[in-house]
Parts: sequence; C-alpha cells; structure tokens
Amino acid sequence: MVVNNYSPRSLSYDADRLPAISGTAALFHQRLNCRYLAGLWEAGLPWNLCWNILSATLVGCAPAEYLAPTWSWASVTQSIQMGSALVILGSGGRAEPSAAVLDVRCDVLGLNPFGRVDSGHLRLRGRLVNAFLCGANTLYPTVKTSEGRAGWLIAVDCALALDPGGSLVRANGDPSTAVDGAISCLLIGTLFPSDFEPVIHEALALVPSLTNPSAFCRVGRL
Repeated sequence: MVVNNYSPRSLSYDADRLPAISGTAALFHQRLNCRYLAGLWEAGLPWNLCWNILSATLVGCAPAEYLAPTWSWASVTQSIQMGSALVILGSGGRAEPSAAVLDVRCDVLGLNPFGRVDSGHLRLRGRLVNAFLCGANTLYPTVKTSEGRAGWLIAVDCALALDPGGSLVRANGDPSTAVDGAISCLLIGTLFPSDFEPVIHEALALVPSLTNPSAFCRVGRL
C-alpha cells in the first residue's frame, strides 16, 4: 500500500506529510472518484481508520503543530501500517462493519484538495465500550474492558498523560512514567479471512477531546 511504503520516509518538514504525496493522490482520484479526506479515501471508511504506528520503541509525543485529524494516519509522523481489510476482501474474505459513517469533512489550506489540512470532522454511529488502559508509555500497554475481557494489546498513537482531573489526554511532552486511565473503545467491525486464519476484531481507542467536550480524539488501535 502507498501509505505503508511512504510513511517511513523522512521529510524536512512534518507539515509536508500530505502535500508530498498530493500528486499521487490526484492520480488515484481519477480512478476512485471519491473524496480524499486527510490521506484516506471515503470509499474505504470505516476500515481505513484501522491503521497503527509501527514502532519497536516507545512512541513520542504528538506533533506540536496540527497535521491532520487524529483519525488520520497523517496526524502522526512515524511509520504506519494500514489495516488488512482491503487485502482480506480482495482474497475472498468478508467484512462485517460495526460502525457507520454519518458525516465526514476535511477543510484544506489553499487550493490543492490533496494538500495540507486545516481541520477535519468525522461522526460515526457505533458501539462504545468503556475500558481501562494499563501501562501507557510502556512498550506493551494493554486494555481491560468493562465486559471482563482483559489483556488486549493496544498500539498507541502517541505518548499519553493525565490531566488535572485524572483523565487520559494526548501528551504535549514526553512523559517519563507509565500512566493508567479510562478510555472508550469504538468497535469498527470484524474481518473474516477466506482461509483458516482467526477472525480479526477491529476497534479504536478514544479519549475526550480537550477542545470540544462533545467529541473524541483517537489515541490508538486495538
């Protein structure tokens, strides 16, 4: 996939993460004929939301400048692995989504519809599960759900911290200690490969937005 191959490359400026592949996106748009939303194609939602950072070390803090909405892979600067939904569907498997896209919008800076993003909004209808994130900012954080399921591994998007009220938030700096806190898990759906491989359950980890009390920020993928 383009994102898997492109994301490990180093850029002089983080803000060029989307503009650097805008020409490639324009070519794909001629064939796909659907909206391009901060590096994701609308036709691939909600499955294209299931990306994660590839890192063998501790993840750092979120970028200081705004790059993209947190649901986009372009919001972080590390190497990315996209989900396997398209591969599974292309090889005869099936997918059962649990979440539906109700509204999505991205506003770009300038005239290039495939360039830098100024803001973004995504509204989904789905099932939220209350959960507890253990060991954020360690190599192997896990999630315990309120339904008794424990030990789920989570790939976090960035370092996390506790705000004065004790809620998990995206860290502005690199915290030196592990933190635990409540999160919400949004179930995206279930993938069924065509062979004897086990089914794959996709979910996103969310925390309340600091700037919009009625919205969430993405902080990881389960």
